[in-house]
Amino acid sequence: MKRKTLFRYKYWTIACRKRGTQPLYRQEQVTDLTVILRARSGIQADPFLIGKDGKSYLFYETAGPVTGKGKIACLALDDAHAKPRIVLKEPFHLSYPYVFFCAGQYYMMPESRQNHKVMLYRAKQFPWEWEPCRELLGEDAVDSTLFECGGSRYLFTYRDGALEIYECETDAQGLPEKALLLERLSKSKRARPAGALIREGDRYYRPAQLCENFYGEAVLINEIDTEMLQKSVSRKGQSGLEGYREQERFRIQASGIRISGLHVLGIHTYNADERYEVVDLYCAQYSPWVLVKKCCYIPLQCMYELWRKRSRRS
Repeated sequence: MKRKTLFRYKYWTIACRKRGTQPLYRQEQVTDLTVILRARSGIQADPFLIGKDGKSYLFYETAGPVTGKGKIACLALDDAHAKPRIVLKEPFHLSYPYVFFCAGQYYMMPESRQNHKVMLYRAKQFPWEWEPCRELLGEDAVDSTLFECGGSRYLFTYRDGALEIYECETDAQGLPEKALLLERLSKSKRARPAGALIREGDRYYRPAQLCENFYGEAVLINEIDTEMLQKSVSRKGQSGLEGYREQERFRIQASGIRISGLHVLGIHTYNADERYEVVDLYCAQYSPWVLVKKCCYIPLQCMYELWRKRSRRS
């Protein structure tokens, strides 16, 4: 067992495919995903897509092996020669870059629990430059996701092991500016948000992480009972939701993903735009070269990152 562990390295990476007639979550076996970020150290995870002028942009968390502190990177998917660029970094950890378009502007709502806030950022120059816009929620919440239904805008977020649902007050442009708690559900390891909500006709689906046995076990695609959701009445922060309900309809599991040369163990984010679908994959690399990586490459990378950190301070 020790020998097996010695030659094994686990990492998160991102895979993509062009959209077909059936979305990924409706297929038991998926064989046409392509890994687009093959960095096999650190973390590349939480992929989100948004389109502009007929092009698709991939936003995701990237973190090195030293501190694991995430930054937000962006890659232009339609440019074969494009390289990822860091577009947002803070003194605290960032991940889950939920991006959306509102009233002629692009916005991002990344996970920033270490900053004890849910913040909105505005694109100064899309997609490469972003600036803080406003604080939406003063909580240690993760993976916050907006959802518009029936003329109201809701915020799904995950705090202290439980899904929380808020109703958003908006400004004149329709941008959320305040969130009022509607309901906090029971603690669950199958409720944490796993991507933007999906609309199919008059049905809405919420991707959620399944983490009952291990982190990244699968992504659940849960159908929201929108009729019950629209009966909600906010009462200045008090619970006014008449029993939020959702039901699992589909599931994306690692066992159903086949990529040549990749040993997939898990998955915890799914997103799509009109042209692409993306997932993050928890993978294991088994090779004698893993020992070289653990003994040489990763320590050298750690030393380099520490040197850069000290250089920026001086």
